[in-house]
Amino acid sequence: MAHQLLAWLQETKRFLISHPENKNKLTEIQSLANRYPNLNIVLAHCGREQLYTGQGVIEKIIPGIRNYSNVYIETSTIRDKY
Repeated sequence: MAHQLLAWLQETKRFLISHPENKNKLTEIQSLANRYPNLNIVLAHCGREQLYTGQGVIEKIIPGIRNYSNVYIETSTIRDKY
């Protein structure tokens, strides 16, 4: 079922908004981006580690998604200097 949904999102040029909460979130996003290279993936809240901060985003998330043109970050809840 998940594959059918992701394939449909990719085919219809819709966005997948993801907020992976596990410690392997970057691996999860990279796997999706590789498997569905035309799927637009939005990483909600930048995949941040702490509430209202950008902690870990610049150090971990940005370098891990930099090479994926189909992965975007959403920054609405980042309220610190990051």
